[in-house]
Amino acid sequence: MSLLKYVTTPVAAAAMLGAGTGISTAQGPARMTADRATVVPLSEVLKRCDFTDDAYEAALGSGSAESIVSSTGSEVRADVSLNDATPGTRYFVRLVENPAPTSTCRPGNPGVAAGTIDTDGGGNGSVSLQEAVLSGTTGAWVFIEGPPDDFYSSDFIAPV
Repeated sequence: MSLLKYVTTPVAAAAMLGAGTGISTAQGPARMTADRATVVPLSEVLKRCDFTDDAYEAALGSGSAESIVSSTGSEVRADVSLNDATPGTRYFVRLVENPAPTSTCRPGNPGVAAGTIDTDGGGNGSVSLQEAVLSGTTGAWVFIEGPPDDFYSSDFIAPV
């Protein structure tokens, strides 16, 4: 199995979604109006915190994932969806600001928002993550990890 899975449909959708479209996303009673939003497909490639590939880890996942990363300039948000993954499973999701302010991108570290996706009987689920943009941040990306060797990383860093 190749370490990189090509996803063409989300890329075509990204081409149709222009930056600065004023997309609004709801989070509870408040609304976040994005200055820019980018559709980012995720592939079965393990990434380090500096967004370089970890070529030593082969993925065994069966699903597909994508995110919409949006920013107001002071906040960044990722709406993440996972499809056809392992049913009834908890996946851990991280939104990582880039460049990463530390050498680790663990939940609770600066520039890292974390959450979970609990997949349904079809292996589908979603989560929205949001955090303040740190000084010096130019982009953000998403990492999903589940059962051993079942992980997904953003294909590229979305501008913030």
